[in-house]
Amino acid sequence: MGRPSEATVRKLVEAQLGTPLSKRKALVGHKSNGEELYCEFDGVSPDGQVIIEIKSNELVATDDKPLGRYKSAIKQALITDIYRLSRATATAKFLVLTDRALFDAFTRDMDGFLPEALTILYCCANREESA
Repeated sequence: MGRPSEATVRKLVEAQLGTPLSKRKALVGHKSNGEELYCEFDGVSPDGQVIIEIKSNELVATDDKPLGRYKSAIKQALITDIYRLSRATATAKFLVLTDRALFDAFTRDMDGFLPEALTILYCCANREESA
């Protein structure tokens, strides 16, 4: 079936959360000189209180690496996304993963480590499978 597009996933999450989302920048902090620092996110609500970041990485197992590149690269990149989300001032923040195996592995590894107001969601193009 292939990976769902970012736009497709954003529409599904919009419907699930009941708010429109658009790709845009949101305030995440201030630089040492006092200048505001913004990061672009895959979905920000009009009032800025809901932010999502969508990742469509897939775990591709090999004989010697049952989790593929998860431990060597993907996990660290997702932790960076969580950090960026945690710095935003929104009241609800979501890391949206589109691969079930990745969602299962990452939620297991992050159990107890997530900041408040941050949730990891699984979403795929097939709405019946979204959770």
